[in-house]
Amino acid sequence: MRPSVSFLKDFALMIKHCLSFLLFYFLIVPCCAQHQKDTFQLNGAIDGIEEGKIYLNYYLDKENRLVKDSSAIQNGSFFFRNRLSEAMVGSIKLNRTNELDENFAFIFLEPAEMKINLKYKMFSKAHLTGSITQKQYEALESTKQSLSVKFTQELDLLNSEKDQEKRDSIKTTLSPYFAGLNRIDYSFFDTYPESLVTLFLLQYHFQDLPVDSLQLFFGRLPLNLQKHVIGKQVSERINRLKGGSVGSIAKGFTSIDNNGDSLRLTDFAGKYILLDFWASWCAPCRKGNPHLIKLYNKYKSKGFQIISISDDDNRPELWKKAIKNDSIGVWLHILRGLDKAALENGRKNDNDINKNYGVEVLPTKILINPRGVIIAKFEGEGEGLDRKLADIFD
Repeated sequence: MRPSVSFLKDFALMIKHCLSFLLFYFLIVPCCAQHQKDTFQLNGAIDGIEEGKIYLNYYLDKENRLVKDSSAIQNGSFFFRNRLSEAMVGSIKLNRTNELDENFAFIFLEPAEMKINLKYKMFSKAHLTGSITQKQYEALESTKQSLSVKFTQELDLLNSEKDQEKRDSIKTTLSPYFAGLNRIDYSFFDTYPESLVTLFLLQYHFQDLPVDSLQLFFGRLPLNLQKHVIGKQVSERINRLKGGSVGSIAKGFTSIDNNGDSLRLTDFAGKYILLDFWASWCAPCRKGNPHLIKLYNKYKSKGFQIISISDDDNRPELWKKAIKNDSIGVWLHILRGLDKAALENGRKNDNDINKNYGVEVLPTKILINPRGVIIAKFEGEGEGLDRKLADIFD
């Protein structure tokens, strides 16, 4: 029995539909799947606010472009969706500015569907699911909880205390908590050497880790994280620190001193040179000036020179006033060479002496030997400088 003409037409139509479906499935669906893969979706709920706006900032990987997004809050819920091809640190906040307040939190976004629960004025307790990186971060913060509470309590006491002696006493109690929190981070770096959380937290350990340790942890990161937006910033800071690290050749500079005369580092070759990084507004810097005068007077006849480098480029009148008031005009003084406009626009400033020497805190003192090699670096109150100079000259 032969099939009827109508049956053949219906069968041909069915085949056509099947082919259309297969064409859609194999050509269109993969395209959409790829789009989903490079997309994140964040569904949020916030307790304590029914209406308003919430802001999400993050960098687009590989583009170094900051995305500033916002979402309306409706009935305590909000929603974000955008493209992203790898894990990225973002900030979520109620304030459009970058102010770190109670309604600000860092979160780790991934190209996935995620959910976040927030509480008004308690964004630090944010709970985000759907991100493996965030899960690592929240687990780490959980291990710090008890120490963090005690550290915060002592910090609150410090901030409320007016008596300087009592403040100094409280500061000594902070050190063990600070060291304990650091050790927890170091342990995480060892356990998760390839995590974005490790890279993110390295930014906050430039003052407590030596350059070789920073290089070690950074070198363990996979290449994609080293080339990450944050990775590039961390790498640049490590290279700057190397410029001021013990054993490095001191980088030359040329500047104009407070008297209007030209000054070059090479002018003092053959001497021991102390680079004193300070500022007129830095209380610890100026507190140490009387003692620095004593050291200068003791060793200047033995080939010791001081060049003070001030972070007062934007207010030179206060710089000169501080030099006069502290009676430190007996040695040499220059400005760091900060170009504020370049800094704000992300341009390089090769004449910034502080950056070239990896100076992260004030005061910092760097000692250079007659061959131009850095032989010591002292941060803060400069404990150890007296002993080092005595070893050299006495």
